[in-house]
Amino acid sequence: MSNTTTDWLATQFNTASWAVNQVCIPILFFVGIIGWTLNTITFSRPSLRSNSCATYFHASSWANLCVLFWSPFIYAVGNWSGYRLPARSILFCKIRIYFITMFCHTSVAFLLLACGDRFMLCSRSANRRRLCHVRIAYKMIIITIIICALLPLYISLKYNRLSAVSNLCIIDIDFLIFDVTYKLTIWAIVPPSLMLTLGSLTIYSLKHNARQIANIRIQIHSKDRQLVAMLIGQIALYITTTWPYVAVIIYNVLTQNILPSNKSVTRNAIETFALSFSANFFLYLYNAISFLVYTLTAPSFRRELFLALVPTFIRQQFHNRIGTTTLQQIENRTGNVSYIRSRERVMIESVA
Repeated sequence: MSNTTTDWLATQFNTASWAVNQVCIPILFFVGIIGWTLNTITFSRPSLRSNSCATYFHASSWANLCVLFWSPFIYAVGNWSGYRLPARSILFCKIRIYFITMFCHTSVAFLLLACGDRFMLCSRSANRRRLCHVRIAYKMIIITIIICALLPLYISLKYNRLSAVSNLCIIDIDFLIFDVTYKLTIWAIVPPSLMLTLGSLTIYSLKHNARQIANIRIQIHSKDRQLVAMLIGQIALYITTTWPYVAVIIYNVLTQNILPSNKSVTRNAIETFALSFSANFFLYLYNAISFLVYTLTAPSFRRELFLALVPTFIRQQFHNRIGTTTLQQIENRTGNVSYIRSRERVMIESVA
């Protein structure tokens, strides 16, 4: 390969790294903030506040917000201002990495709890189905936060070296194998394995419960089925956005003894781009675009968002224009708000 081609490739990858750091990461943060706002509005609706799976999704949205603040936001502010506090204070660098790790664990743990919740809901055991309650969900959320806060405590003790490339704190060399093993286990192996297992069992149970079993049929409401679809979308997104970062970690461990001066200019540029893209941007797509996953996979989520954002008189005009005129809004004895349309009652909002 000629020097001209090599220089051109290096320039292209360096430009791509600049675009990721200066453009994509700030956009990711703002998209995440908008998504978190809409998630919070939707999951605060009465019909979803009474659902344990939606409670886990709501808690995960708050954990995602914390991740976006400690990683993309601080990173973008440092790039724009030129004052990178994590590179100037090793204490702040440790605090930042600790909270990023903690809230990433928390967000994924809430997703695992949601998987377990849907699996329990499909169980033939009434005792297991009783665990799918909001009060149980709140207790599990508190316990999960405590566990996730304890897991990354080693960061405060072992992140004492400064990187020669980024000038950020990194793990001590004698603790590197543990750090890599920890990340592979907690991020890349255990969560996806549990998610795929519980998700597969939930789908099987849904199909199995559609049949008559010993003259007892377990009723799974449409909203619960759509929450399962939201869950599957989140699982797919998490696995997709995590494994490129895992591949980069493995590559860095295998090539850690090769000095940058012994690598070509193009190789250094490619490695810099791969690290920036996977670790600073692509990894946090899971935390930023959960709202899009919920919107695309669940009509009930879109309906709740519509009811939350659009005033009642505008909704009535909308129904009138599309030929589904809302003649009367009533509230029955159970507190369910419904609309009368064409001699049939169409449930719009269900309050447990």
